[in-house]
Amino acid sequence: MLGSLSGAELRNALREMATNPTSSPVLQLLLVVHSGNKEILTSLLNSLLLGNSFFSPFVIHNILTESADSTITPVKRYDSPFTEHGIKDSVCSHVFEVIFQVAPPEIYLGLYVAHFRGKLADLCQHNVANFVVAQLISASKSSVHIDMLLDELMPSLSFLLCTCGSASWNMYIFFSNHLCS
Repeated sequence: MLGSLSGAELRNALREMATNPTSSPVLQLLLVVHSGNKEILTSLLNSLLLGNSFFSPFVIHNILTESADSTITPVKRYDSPFTEHGIKDSVCSHVFEVIFQVAPPEIYLGLYVAHFRGKLADLCQHNVANFVVAQLISASKSSVHIDMLLDELMPSLSFLLCTCGSASWNMYIFFSNHLCS
């Protein structure tokens, strides 16, 4: 059924699935099933999140280059209403958790840089988004990713641990294990 939809129709159908309590688990399963096929997974993520060009090799190269050098102005942010709402929605947030679990390293990094960088401390204080951030952290794909997350969260870590829920404690345990190893 999804294969017969045009770009905008597919995006709308996937976003409707992501926010619907009945179909969201189906979309999550679809992402997990296609996690071994980077082409299909990237196509699904493009359609769901932004459009057909976000995860192109050119954009990924720019994100990786700009992420590696902190003196470069951050990559263009893609703050979409869907993402902003989705990570704070009790149904759709589970889709974002699965996205971080299955995303290849370059897509993981692209999502972080384009949607989450500079917002993690605020998102940790949200009663739903904090679980998305916890999954972002636990699904990190490399030590470079962990270092980027630590650099962003360290200044507010003690505040977050005092004011936020269990997801923040999970984050603390994850970072403690990383720093001690």
